[in-house]
This record gives sequence, structure tokens and C-alpha cells, in this order.
Amino acid sequence: MSRINFTDLNLKFLQDHSDEAIIIDKEGIDFHFKLSLKQLTNKLVIFSNGAVDPSKRKPPVFMRSNWVDDMDYNALFIDDRTIHGNNLRLGWGVGEQERHYLADYSAVVHRITELLTISSNNTFYYGSSAGGFMSMALASMHKGSTAIVNNPQTYVFKYFESAVDALYSTVFPGMTHAEVNKNYSNRLSITNIFRRSKHTPKVLYFQNRLCNGDMENHLTPFIKTLEKYQFNMQSIQFILYNDKKAGHNPMSKDKTLELLDLIVNGKEDEIKTVQQVVDYSPEKEADLKLTEQSVFPLLPYSNHTVPMADAAIENRIIPFPTFEAVPLSDSIWDIQKGADTVSYQLYLHSWRVVSELLNQYTATKDKKYIDKATEIIHSWMDNSEARMTTMTWYDHPTANRTQVLIEYMHIIKTINPEADFSRYIEQLNKHCHFLMDDTNYRPNNHGLMMDRTLMVAGIVLSNELFLLKGKARAQQSFWINYSPNGVHLENSPEYHRMVTRMYHSIEDYLKKNDETLGPEIIQLLTLADAYLPKIAKPDRRIPAIGDSSEMGSPSKVTLWENFQDISAGITVLKDKPNQLYLAFICGFSTATHKHPDDLSIILNYKNQDFFIDAGKFNYSRSPGRSYVVSRPAHSSYQLHRNYKRTHDNRIIQAIKTDHFFDTEDFSIVSGYHHGYEGAKLRRTIYFLKKFHLIFIEDVGESETEVNFINRFNLCEGLTIEEGQNSIKLSKNDASIEVLNLTGQPYEINDKAHVKGVKQPFNARKVNQKLATKQIVITDQAKVENKFLTLIRLEEAIDVKIYENDNEYIFNSETNQIKLPKI
Repeated sequence: MSRINFTDLNLKFLQDHSDEAIIIDKEGIDFHFKLSLKQLTNKLVIFSNGAVDPSKRKPPVFMRSNWVDDMDYNALFIDDRTIHGNNLRLGWGVGEQERHYLADYSAVVHRITELLTISSNNTFYYGSSAGGFMSMALASMHKGSTAIVNNPQTYVFKYFESAVDALYSTVFPGMTHAEVNKNYSNRLSITNIFRRSKHTPKVLYFQNRLCNGDMENHLTPFIKTLEKYQFNMQSIQFILYNDKKAGHNPMSKDKTLELLDLIVNGKEDEIKTVQQVVDYSPEKEADLKLTEQSVFPLLPYSNHTVPMADAAIENRIIPFPTFEAVPLSDSIWDIQKGADTVSYQLYLHSWRVVSELLNQYTATKDKKYIDKATEIIHSWMDNSEARMTTMTWYDHPTANRTQVLIEYMHIIKTINPEADFSRYIEQLNKHCHFLMDDTNYRPNNHGLMMDRTLMVAGIVLSNELFLLKGKARAQQSFWINYSPNGVHLENSPEYHRMVTRMYHSIEDYLKKNDETLGPEIIQLLTLADAYLPKIAKPDRRIPAIGDSSEMGSPSKVTLWENFQDISAGITVLKDKPNQLYLAFICGFSTATHKHPDDLSIILNYKNQDFFIDAGKFNYSRSPGRSYVVSRPAHSSYQLHRNYKRTHDNRIIQAIKTDHFFDTEDFSIVSGYHHGYEGAKLRRTIYFLKKFHLIFIEDVGESETEVNFINRFNLCEGLTIEEGQNSIKLSKNDASIEVLNLTGQPYEINDKAHVKGVKQPFNARKVNQKLATKQIVITDQAKVENKFLTLIRLEEAIDVKIYENDNEYIFNSETNQIKLPKI
């Protein structure tokens, strides 16, 4: 057997000894490897051993090395030096008391990949049982690599007592199990190994669900620990299969090679097409837990239930309460409705109408409703593949459809306890494939729908992996999508309300089933509940900020405190003596539902709106939707072109509110906007409380000549009186005066400049178009710009304004206020 010192290891040695066992001496220990090199490949799979029977084979042992003729990639086989000369069957790479052999193996693999110029993302670690443990550990020490494991141990001390006793007495003589577990946890616990390496690797974790020992002692505690300590579970994909005969034994050679070939060649999405690998169905229908406690109805009974259910009885399907009915036929599953096609397909494939039929059956026990639900469900199952659309298998409808199917099965069971559920279980299996697959998952409200349904499926199907996966993703999504102040970060008060309600309903459901999202989330949800009243106007209406309609505050009390959340990019100034409400939008943590509304303001004075946001209108691909999500629909300091809004603004903070403070005499809020390519903008708003004035400074610079625009989107129905460089706005006994102090020309704009929309409009609620106008001040073809705008409230005091390099000075006859420049 050829040998070489680790420091002398070179490419020629590896090439000359391909397909041979070799010894690499490293710091006084001889480590045994076998390397099989292939031509025309830049991939490497490293194999680690499972249990070895010393009565049949003496170390060194290179498990699966006789598979190389069936591999098209390089392969490295690791012999576990831990079991040399001691009759151990398993070593988990533990090594000796003062030396962890896995660290040595990792160093050798790194050196070999360097010599072969194989990148980390083309390096894969494979093993089953103890080899699976070693593979995950090695991948955690090799950032960018992937572990592929089959029925692995995750905690050595939870394996069979005889094997653990043998290892501990051999490697750690004289120490108790408790002492070994405490002092060497970073060798015996895969989560501690992840923690020590500060890296959770990409793992494809194949597990036979019918091996109870693996499920109870390794998979379940592993997921619970990942969840408890908030490891990044997005990098771990759990794939379960049913094989009662195999138990803890790994999948067959042919199946393993087939999966390795798919994964190594970047075809992970095709894993789900490998027959008999993944089966999430219960072992028998008796395992189904269909009870009122375990089932989670998609919708509550409401004033929409009867109209939608009765229309369905007449074969008229209302996909969503505000939508027109469509005739029931097999063709509804790929219905075309022009600009509204996607919305119709989404709610049809969500089975919302089926949910309302189930609600009405539950309320009346009239069999016609459950019969119609059955007809629609069977129509979908019979036609969904032939009439597939982008909405057939999409996160939102797939999650909702699964939840409705489970509720339907529960009702059918109450009607006929002997009902055949085989077809429905087949569908649940297919749907759970989709919900478990992280490539279909986004950590937003649609992802939360998937997580909610996975938790329900886990409890109903007695599948703890579903429950833990859904719960862990929901927990991670929560911390991603809520700020420390409890503000949901998808740029919409309406979505804040919806998602917060979803989390509350999930927690209520979990409590009924002896589970919980955890005290930390429950605590932050109390802050989330308090958010909407904090941003409500004095009339207790929540303005249409971002992708939201206007809506009522959940509180009957008007709050007059200021509020700011930098992560959400929202600041609200409130002043009770002046009856003033001013919201400033600048910055965001996710581009989801984000309008181009940075540096925009909303102004309400004496319970009258003056500057407002255009709202969301709807989610169709209509001209109206195109308008409200456009830059000209917002009261902002802007350029005459669009800017990019990306998710990484949370990190790079190209757009941010960076100043906010409040004194007895004035309040200041300021934010910058570096989102336009080659340009920088800043808006600073000063509220001079005792002078009853709002002063806005806008400054910008650009690398090329651009049009700088100061736009105010007006509340509909305002009376507009134009003067020289001033405009008076009034309605319902409230008025303000807007003065342009820098003298650029302005216009009262009544054109939308969006195809299919003639005039600017506000959408306080869905599909509403309230015609309005805008004040537009333009500074054309400039590389530098400055707008100074003064807004006088009704009680405004006459002042003279001066400035120097550092401040603005406001002088009245009796008082002076100095405002720092930002």
C-alpha cells in the first residue's frame, strides 16, 4: 500500500494511485483512503463508512468502493481510523481523546479538492448510518459542499447502547457517559458540530419513516434542536420514504446510485420523480387523525358563505367574493379572463368555493352541499393535469387546496366512517411533496400558508416531520418578516393584519394539539397587535400605505404618540394640538409588495386627508393596477424614471430613514434614497409645532442631467386655489397652503400617463377609482436640485426664513426656531 506524508501530497501521487488504497501520514497517524479518478468530470463524492463487522472484514475498509464502475464522477472512500485495532464496529470519526479524526479527514479532503481543482459546490459527502453522521459533519467543515445522507445518526449517544458503550470505553476509558457527552459534545452531536463550525451545510436527508428508532432518536430530536436554536433549516431538505422491510438499512445500491447521479448532476428537482423513494402517505388509513381538534378549516362561516355556496349549487362558481361567477365545468381549471386570468385561476385552484360549501354543509347538514363539493374536487383531480396552469401547482392555491381537502375528508368520515380515502390520500401525498420542497417555498405570507398546511398535515397524517418542518419554517419566516417592533415587513398594513391573524390562528390551532410556536413569537405578536392603532389617523382609519387599501383601526381609541420603525421604513408624526397626522415612507426590508413610494408623505389635518397614497386597487394585470404601483401615483420626491427595489435593501440600505427626533418646538424626520442609478436624493421634513408649519427640504444630485420632481398626490374632492408659487387646498372646513419657496414651475396634473388610465385616481378600497389631481413641481435637465416647500396650517404664524451652512432659521415677531440641516 503506497503512502505519503500529508504535507507532500501532490496531484501526480493521486493520479498514479487511482483505484488503489493509499495511506496519508498526518501528524503521526496513518489515515487510509481510496481514490477513484474519472476523466471529463469536475465532481467528487466522498464516501464514509457505516458499521463494520470485524469478524468478516478487518480495517481498513472502504465501503461501496466496488461501485466505482457505475459512477461517472470522482470518488474518495474514507476508512474510519477510530476502529483500527480495537474490535469496534462503529467509530463515527470520533478519533482519540486528544484528537478528532474528522478534522483530519476534512483537511485531507480540502487538500485533495485543491489538487484536483474541484470547487466546493461540486463536492458531495455521502454516507448512511454512522457514515451519514460523518458526512454531515464533514460538509459542515467544508462550506459550499453538500451532504447526502440515508438514515443517519445525528446524536451518537442516542444510538444503540451496546455500540455507544463500546466506543466510550475504548476511546474514553475511565469516563462516565455523562462526562463524555459533556466534554466531547462537539464530536457526538451533529448540531453541536454545526454550531462549532458556524455553518449549517446543505443536506439532503433521506429517511425511512418506518424505522422507528431513527425517527424517534435521531430525526425528530435533530429537527427539534434545529428549531429551538434557530439554525438555518432552509439548507436541509428532508425526504422520507416507506420501507418496512428495510428498516434502518439504507436504500439499495441501484436506488442510491440513481439518487447520487441526480444530485451530483444538479437534477435535484427530479428526485421527486424517482418512484418509491418518497411516500408521505400514512402506513394505513387508521393512522389518519381526522378530528375537530386536528382539522383546520380554511375559512370561517361568513356573510359570503351562503351566496357562494348557493351559487355553486346552481353551477355558478364565484372564485372570490368580489368576482363575477363563472359556469361550472371541467374547463374552469384553465379559465381565461383577460387581465383577471391569474386572479381567477389562483382562487379556483385554491378551492375557496369548496371551503364555503363545506361551511354551509356544516351549518345546515344539507347533503347537496357536500355532494357539490365532491363534484368540484373530483373535477379538479380528473382535469388538473390536462388543464394545468401556472396556478395549479403554486404556493398559495396548493396550500389552501390541501387544507380544504383535509377538512373535506373529515366531514366525509363523519358521514361515512368506512369511506375509501385511497384517492384522497394519494392527492395528499402529491400535495405534501410540493409543500415540503423548499424550491417551492418563499418566506412570505404564501410560504406561511404552506407552513400552516404542513403543520395540519403533520398532525392529521401522524407525520411529525411535516409538523416540525412547517413549524420551523413558520418560526424562521416570522423572524425574517417582522421587525423588532412587531411590524410585518411586506410593505402593507393590510398584509400586516392578515399575516398577524394567520400567526394567531396557527398558535391557537397548535395549542389545541399540545404544540406552540414558542413564547418569543407570542410575545412579539402582542407588539404586532399594537401596530395598526399606532399608525392610524385621528379618524381611526389606517391610510392606504403601500400595497394596501384603507381600513379601520382595530382600536376605538385615537393614539397621539409618534411612531417609527426603520426596518419597515415608516415614520408617523402626530400632534394633537394641531390635529396633525403626517406619515413618511422611506426604506424597506423586503421588496415584496413594495411600491416605488420612498420619500413619500401622507398628510391629514383636522381629520381631512390632503396628501394620500393611491392604494393597491387590486392584484390583476390591469391598467389600474399598473398605475397604482407606478412612481407617479405617490407623493414623493422622485426622478422622471424608475428605480430598482431589491430584497437586499435590508442589508445594503440604499434607501433608509436615518434621522428622527422630536423636541418641544419641532420634529424632524429625514431619509435618503440612493436607489436610482447614478443619483442620490434626500428628503427632510420639519414640523414646527408652535408656528403651525411644515417645512420640507428636498436635495438631489445626479451624474447625468435628469428631471427632479416634487409630486403631491391629492385627496379626491379637494378645492384647489392657485396663487403665485402657492396653492391653497381645502375641504370640509379644513385648509392648508402649499408654497414652493425655490420657485420652480408647478402644474396641477390631471393626467395619469399610464396606458388605459386617463386621470390620476385613488383606490381607498378594492377596484375603486376616485379621480383626483396632483401638484407636480419639476426641475428639468439638472444635475443638482433643491426644492423647499412650506405648508401652512390654518393657524400658521408669519415667519421669515433664513439659512446658513448648518441650519434654517425661522423668525416670527416673538420667537425664533433654528432647524439643523441634515
